[in-house]
Amino acid sequence: MVQRDSRHSRVVDDSMAEEAKHLRPGTSSRSGHWRDPESPVEDEPGGDPLASERIGTPVGMTSQDVEGRFEVARFLETGRFPAEADEVRRMAAEHNAPDSVLAELSGLPNGRYQSVTEVWAALGGGTEVPRDQM
Repeated sequence: MVQRDSRHSRVVDDSMAEEAKHLRPGTSSRSGHWRDPESPVEDEPGGDPLASERIGTPVGMTSQDVEGRFEVARFLETGRFPAEADEVRRMAAEHNAPDSVLAELSGLPNGRYQSVTEVWAALGGGTEVPRDQM
């Protein structure tokens, strides 16, 4: 015997039961395909080990470049660019950058940098390829 929820009428309960009857395990209960579960990743069965390099990373960069540039950028103020290399290092120190970031910035060649992207490129990191050059 099915226990009826006292918060709904019999008509609502029957309607909900009818809708649920069509659901199958492993399928989405939502109407929009954009809400369906994501594809498996590298360490899951059926995952593509190169998918993380193709999805979510700009052309010309690896996922390590994206993460590395982000880590450096977290401690720099974009409003203070253009900036000399010494100012970039000082900014990072003022914002309590970890030793790993300060060590990386210690290798920044002297010069004037217009943006974090230029700093990252000078450190040897990959940068996005502009759309008009693709």
